[in-house]
Amino acid sequence: MKPKRLWGVMGKMGSGKDAVTDYLQDQGWNEIGMGDIIRSIAAERGIEPARDNLDKIQNEYAEKYGKGFLGKIVCDKIKESEYENIVVNGLRRPEDVLELEKEYDVLFIGVDADPEIRFERMAKRGRVGDPKTYDDFLRMDENQNRIFGIDEAFGKTDVVIYNNGSLENLRKKVDKLLNG
Repeated sequence: MKPKRLWGVMGKMGSGKDAVTDYLQDQGWNEIGMGDIIRSIAAERGIEPARDNLDKIQNEYAEKYGKGFLGKIVCDKIKESEYENIVVNGLRRPEDVLELEKEYDVLFIGVDADPEIRFERMAKRGRVGDPKTYDDFLRMDENQNRIFGIDEAFGKTDVVIYNNGSLENLRKKVDKLLNG
């Protein structure tokens, strides 16, 4: 069964991708998280889910199975599901976007925020492997883009949500998409 609605959410670290996805789940949507797929591979291999480790796993699998390997896994998960409304969270590589486009009609949503705001959010959430200083953040941000082509993938968005404000403001923007 093909989903009634399929949205793909992408953006740089700390932009608010998870907040958009969490809100959609509150509205009854089902998530397929690309990061969850990589974290599960790390867990199977007994590797700590720090960002550097997850990036290494992703690169290893991309070399072995092609850069669109996560997109293919997501397409398989969608085919196996019975979900009507699905949000794919954490698209990074343009090749993953292409894999989804080949199979489905997807609304690609970019979430963006100023770098200073993204760093502040990451500092507050305190995930393993998140940068401790703004300079570390900038290096990590550039490294993520260089490795995964996030800017190129972001160029394939249908809609961009600018998330420099409150969570309530972000939810209102998502509501407009839901009702539009």
